[in-house]
Amino acid sequence: MEEGEGDRWDEEEELDRLLAAGGRGWLGQVRERVMGLKKRRAMRLRRVAQWRAALVLGEERRRAQVVEDLAGDQGGVRTVRELKRERSEVVWQVEFKNPGFDKLGLAGLVREESIQKLVPPWFREKWPSVVYSYVHPIRKEVLNYKKVLEETQGQSLEEISCSCGEDHRGRWRHEGLGHVVTGDLGIVRDDRLRELLERGPKYRERREVEWEEVEREVEGTIDGMLERWGGREGVAQEGLAEWREAVRERVRKKVARLRAEPAVRQKERVLESREGKRALEELQREFVLVSADKSENNVVVVCRRHYVQRLREELESVDEQGKRTYEETGVRVEETVEKQIAAVEKFGLKVEEAHHKLATLYWTAKMHKEPPKERFIAASSKCVTKVLSQQLSKCLKQVQEEMKRVCEQERRESRSKVSKFWVVESTDEVVSKIGLVNGRGAARSVDSFDFSTLYTKLQHRELRGVRE
Repeated sequence: MEEGEGDRWDEEEELDRLLAAGGRGWLGQVRERVMGLKKRRAMRLRRVAQWRAALVLGEERRRAQVVEDLAGDQGGVRTVRELKRERSEVVWQVEFKNPGFDKLGLAGLVREESIQKLVPPWFREKWPSVVYSYVHPIRKEVLNYKKVLEETQGQSLEEISCSCGEDHRGRWRHEGLGHVVTGDLGIVRDDRLRELLERGPKYRERREVEWEEVEREVEGTIDGMLERWGGREGVAQEGLAEWREAVRERVRKKVARLRAEPAVRQKERVLESREGKRALEELQREFVLVSADKSENNVVVVCRRHYVQRLREELESVDEQGKRTYEETGVRVEETVEKQIAAVEKFGLKVEEAHHKLATLYWTAKMHKEPPKERFIAASSKCVTKVLSQQLSKCLKQVQEEMKRVCEQERRESRSKVSKFWVVESTDEVVSKIGLVNGRGAARSVDSFDFSTLYTKLQHRELRGVRE
């Protein structure tokens, strides 16, 4: 019989013992004990160690990862960890406007020996990290729900176009709703536009290499980066003037060489072609294009009148007690925005001018329901309260991490070993836990549940009372 393995062996208790082992030579003690396990038990220990490492921080996390690696070796599975690439704290933000940046290789260029020699030897950072931001995907041009809401404001439903009753729309008209609500993009007559929409709103049309655009982007961003770099090192931007000129010259020479190479001609982008623009305009004149709920990279085509009608019905909806979900305030939008700006600024936060607006209400289509239903969303990517929401999210994240730590401590100290923390960060944790259950062979059934109206049923008045 192996050491530590009797008739009853629990991998979580074994892990607790290994992590709690004290004295010098901890690694040697753990290695000796793990190497004495049979393969099956080693794999069970590896799974719980992997799960524990995802829940804890600091030294305990490091120890759990060591146990995971040792148990994996004993079980014949090598743990591969992603190594963090050495990266500078100075960020050179560049917009990836076209594939020319791939060929230029700016990140490697600034790390060339001839360039690095020009960085003062006392600098903490020896080069900037080149970080690319990408041009907008087709989402903004394709999804037109916001434009439709602006165009139909003040119109009656009868004034809003609806061609759903026409015979040629019968294939895509939902019989239960009497309107077009479809994810079948066969409704799009133009072949190239249809193929583009099938790629989803997150797709970016490939652009041709334009070397002038590449050079302009480098020229337009290098000075701002040098100012930040110099500020970190305590020198004026002029202290990096020689480095700047060397990089500029290196970029010019490399672009000149690349420009002389044969260019591969790209097709004209659909949304920039005359035919593509016309086809999209005709489609959007009759329909609203939105994302599918829970599958946001799929486009759903919805009748204009039906889309606006469902939004208006939502705004006039009442709860079980007959109370309206939304109430009109009678206050002008501009006045409401001003009040919210003042409230946000009380927390020492500044609201960007582009965010001096209220959230936009729209809906995405729940195509997994029959008939399709709506998920109503208040879009707040650009509104007054965005900066405050970001700060609140950070605070709640810290609360969640503390709850996670406390629940894990209670779980280890309890006899039942049941965790009270049921929040996961990613699917990796779910897969790991399922693997643990499968390893034990203890699961009799697996079910999943969802709340249909969880947050809408929580009364704000009661929440404030609990808080106080």
